[in-house]
Amino acid sequence: MKIIAGEARGRQLLAPSGRNTRPPLDHIRKSLFSILAGSFEGQWVLDVFAGAGTFGLEAVSRGASHAVFVDSDRAAIAVLRKNVENLAFVPRCEVIHGDALREPDLASATPGAFALAFLDPPFKMLHDDDGREQVYRRLGEFLTSPALGPGANVVLRQPRKLRREPPFQVAETRVYGESVVHLFERQDPASTTELG
Repeated sequence: MKIIAGEARGRQLLAPSGRNTRPPLDHIRKSLFSILAGSFEGQWVLDVFAGAGTFGLEAVSRGASHAVFVDSDRAAIAVLRKNVENLAFVPRCEVIHGDALREPDLASATPGAFALAFLDPPFKMLHDDDGREQVYRRLGEFLTSPALGPGANVVLRQPRKLRREPPFQVAETRVYGESVVHLFERQDPASTTELG
């Protein structure tokens, strides 16, 4: 697992041991960032359920000015902090050990703070009805919060076997092996469409 492009191109990333986290494979990030190119450079990104931080660190390598990472798993946080240090990205990264369903508090964030947000929850959480509803509720917060500027992109990765669509208008969907990645564009709250 490595950084695909940008200033840290080719640098290896550590991954947490065990099956609690499923870092996105290199080809997923390569494809996804080709879609997102030009949408976040020079701006802040948010990576919740961050695991080893592969999405957010890739964004910083490609020009994001700052990344905020959130994860509740201590082992993942330790690995993430090591990755940030190894890439010399410490001044541009904030790592929060906390509940990704609540941290950071978007209500207290600066309006327009984030241009891009990643939600990459554990697949087992999405297979659980209550867990999935909590993730989709958090997704809804991202899509309506002033903390994400109009036109900001939100990315959700979920298991292909889930066969459930998020209850919001999807801008684009890509399938990568066992993963499905949904892309959303943050709209003005008055015009955000919630389905069913």
